[in-house]
Order: sequence, then C-alpha cells, then structure tokens
Amino acid sequence: MSSNISLGLIVLITIVTAGAAVTIGFSIVKMFGCIEDEKLRPMDREQEQYMREVRTRNQRAIYWHSGDVARASHAETERTNLPRRVGLSSIDGRNKT
Repeated sequence: MSSNISLGLIVLITIVTAGAAVTIGFSIVKMFGCIEDEKLRPMDREQEQYMREVRTRNQRAIYWHSGDVARASHAETERTNLPRRVGLSSIDGRNKT
C-alpha cells in the first residue's frame, strides 16, 4: 500500500520525535541520576602543576602556530596585491589612471 504522507512530513515527524526523546531522556537523568559528591575530590598539587604545564605548552604552541599562519597570510596578501591597470574601475566606480 502506498501512503499519502509526503516525504517532508515524514522527516519533520522524525526530527520532532527525536527531539522529544532526547528531552525525555535528559529529564529522566536529571531527576533520577545522581553524582556522588564523595567521588569528586579536589586535585593534588602535583596534578594541578602538571595540568598548568600542559596548558602552558599548548598555549605556546597555539601562539607560535598563529604567528606562522599570520606570516603566511601576510605573504599571500603581498603576492596578490598587484598594481591596478589603467582603465580598470575601482570598487567605488571611479577610474584610476
């Protein structure tokens, strides 16, 4: 048997149903799920120091990488900034000579 429901309506019903399922699941976990506070303990000083070192290394790597990207971008801009030819219109519509 063929159905008279369009494909777009089927997709819409599927998306709405999935959203409702996610919302219901979140509500159930929020109401009945529990996190034991005893398992969440503060970090040791050694762990904090290690995490600080890793964060610093990552920030330095990102900084140097962004500098490489900026230099490459500047070089690309310099290569593509060719002098204008006589008679070509600029952006505002005036001719430059």
